[in-house]
Amino acid sequence: PPQPPQPPQPPQPPQPATGHSQSSSAIPSRGASRPATPSSMVSSSSAAGSTNTARYVDRLISRANRGSVSQADVDKAQAHFEAARRANDAKDYQSACTSFERAYLLLPKPATLVSTANMYVKMGNASIAAEIYHRLLAESLPQHMHDFIADKLRVIQPSE
Repeated sequence: PPQPPQPPQPPQPPQPATGHSQSSSAIPSRGASRPATPSSMVSSSSAAGSTNTARYVDRLISRANRGSVSQADVDKAQAHFEAARRANDAKDYQSACTSFERAYLLLPKPATLVSTANMYVKMGNASIAAEIYHRLLAESLPQHMHDFIADKLRVIQPSE
């Protein structure tokens, strides 16, 4: 029998500027033949790293489901979201981030994207978090959510 289609996978983020490598079990972007290796990623402190960060966020946002969402996808997204919360509680931020991204790809809600950005902050990659926060601030969001995101951004980029 044919295999059921696999849910979309989050793209591979660039490596944080701190030099700490992320988990080697990172998921490759759709269509990639193999995961990116830490040596093939550019530090986000360089101009190329900034470009990679923007591209990563572009891929994440553009790959999110923009059509109607089936109940099965809602259920899968909720399961990923709950798995992410459990991983965050266990301080497994890489797993939490991946699960938040998977939930967002299936059911793109701004709050899930905020949670994804928060995991990047906890993993020491403020550049990806800032890029996500900036993208969200450019969206039409309720004022309370806009203020919340702006506060998060001020914490990681106090000089801006």
